[in-house]
Amino acid sequence: MRGGNVSYNLRPNKFVERQLFVELLGKVCDQPPDQYVYVSLGGPQLEDQRLVHQRLGFTKLVSLEANLVVYQRQLFNLRPSYIDCRNDSTEDFVRDFDVFTNLYSEEEFIIWFDYAEANARREQLIEYETLLSQLKDQDILKITMNANPNTLGEIRSGEKQEDAQKRRLDALQGQLDVYLPDAIEHTEMTSRGFVPILCNAIEKASLNAVQDDPRSQPIPVAIFAYQDGYHQMLTVTVRLTRKNEVDSFRQDLQAQGWQYLPADWEDATQINVPNLTAKERLYIEGLLFSKDHETLHEELPFRFHQDNELSLKILEAYAEHYRRYPSYFQVML
Repeated sequence: MRGGNVSYNLRPNKFVERQLFVELLGKVCDQPPDQYVYVSLGGPQLEDQRLVHQRLGFTKLVSLEANLVVYQRQLFNLRPSYIDCRNDSTEDFVRDFDVFTNLYSEEEFIIWFDYAEANARREQLIEYETLLSQLKDQDILKITMNANPNTLGEIRSGEKQEDAQKRRLDALQGQLDVYLPDAIEHTEMTSRGFVPILCNAIEKASLNAVQDDPRSQPIPVAIFAYQDGYHQMLTVTVRLTRKNEVDSFRQDLQAQGWQYLPADWEDATQINVPNLTAKERLYIEGLLFSKDHETLHEELPFRFHQDNELSLKILEAYAEHYRRYPSYFQVML
């Protein structure tokens, strides 16, 4: 799976998650915009860099791209012009991070490694751990990983579900290696069970990264799971914080209204908004605050899922995120 090959208008849940990430940064980042360096895999459209510039005023923006074709498209689409597009992989970036930090010795880092490939989870966690170990307090590192258990092996014709789950667990043990949490059962090889497993693997990598600095603690400030199409994705955002400041930091985030602060490393929030037509969206928003969700759902002339309870939950998710929902328009050039 290559996430960069999927059009953004087919991924409303990813769009909402990105909006939430920028909202979080707006609450965490209390320094002038020029004090931050933002690094991510911008893709052909450099969407992340444009968004953090527009919403937060960041001007020190870096995009990593190993694919030469995508990199050349970035240079053509470059806007704003001060985005530093680099034809580098995440592996290159981590390996040469000490050189990179020499360019920004005083700034704080916000880095997002948006992985899509499912067959390199161990390598991704190693990169994440290695990079986190080189960051300093108040820096932020975000990781997105493929959380689709089907990538560990599809159920074969005539195969029992239990046998397929055991085969997936064997594959996961080979993938995660030392990052595999203890006492995993094959029955956890489901979409719901796979998310906390990966969360625990990221926790292990995070704690490994700070083992030589007893004063620093990696704090998960956002954990989201979402699915657009076939693949479920997990994203975890971590901030390095002095241990004696952890409680006050968490309290401050909550006081600012950040309702998605995880209680622990397994506390993932699901994002599951519907893929609406323009007519459906206008209809729902015209009634959204005039009735309670249950009444509105009963009066809708359509459903989001054949399961009525799940359909209601999807409507409630839209009501929660409607301001973050993407709007797409056809433009004739």
